[in-house]
Amino acid sequence: MSRPKNEESFRLFKRKVAGRELFYVRILDVDGSIIATKSTGTSDERKAVKKALEIKKATPKNPLKQDPLHVDALMSFWQRDSEYVKSRKLDGHTLSNVYIDKTRFYIESLVKTFSGFNKLRLSQWSAILWNATNNINFEIRTGDTVDAVFSFERDSYYKRETQQIVIKDIKKIFYP
Repeated sequence: MSRPKNEESFRLFKRKVAGRELFYVRILDVDGSIIATKSTGTSDERKAVKKALEIKKATPKNPLKQDPLHVDALMSFWQRDSEYVKSRKLDGHTLSNVYIDKTRFYIESLVKTFSGFNKLRLSQWSAILWNATNNINFEIRTGDTVDAVFSFERDSYYKRETQQIVIKDIKKIFYP
């Protein structure tokens, strides 16, 4: 018998990684929305449940202090004075105002017009970084500023489809 949605605090699922099936955990908030998705690092279900409880305990209730709409976050990301634009300048790769303006135009004309993105909040995206066990908590920690290459994809699990960000490559940005 399944638990009501508001009592379910996490879900375990299997994913095949490098020829081996590992358990992953999705941490949920009270309305069933996904807060985080992480690997338990094990194929044993009992160990996975134990690890899921540890991950749940370590995951903040609301990982974002603010939870803006996806479109609003994109628009603020592409401001001329945003942290990203400043970091590119510090790296010696200054973005032209024309490039920034064109990107904002494409967001407004292509992304903002898609109704799904007008309701989607940043906390509703889950991000997956495959084969990252060597990077996470060694090179990259929570709160670090990173440069990432990613794609937007859909994940289907038990007839429920969610959008997710698949991170292809990631590196920490160091400011002088």
